[in-house]
Amino acid sequence: MEFIREYMPDWAVRVLIGLGIWFFICYYFITPFIYDRVTLPLRKHYIEDIVKFNQYWKYSQENEKIIDYSNCLYANYFIDNVYEITQWVSSGTYYKPKAIHSMVKLINMPTYQDSCGEKPWKT
Repeated sequence: MEFIREYMPDWAVRVLIGLGIWFFICYYFITPFIYDRVTLPLRKHYIEDIVKFNQYWKYSQENEKIIDYSNCLYANYFIDNVYEITQWVSSGTYYKPKAIHSMVKLINMPTYQDSCGEKPWKT
């Protein structure tokens, strides 16, 4: 603390504390909200594709199972990548980590498919 007090200007300490508070707010409040807003269209598109697939092959599956499976995939992905996604949010979407780019390919990632159980449709 003595080193910080002696060699850092007062404004730098205030800026660092402000950035820490901003990151904390993003981590716990803003990121989950924005993540849901960003991923809901992806989930909707994914669910619509699966429903069309089921209708084409005349599978009688409940859409709720498909929605639950999709929500499980995205929830697990968010839990694993919350820090990187928070960096994306707190930088005003300037910093784009790998987690944001790979979100579209999420459905094909076996790690998340295994954690959510069996797929609710026939393959």
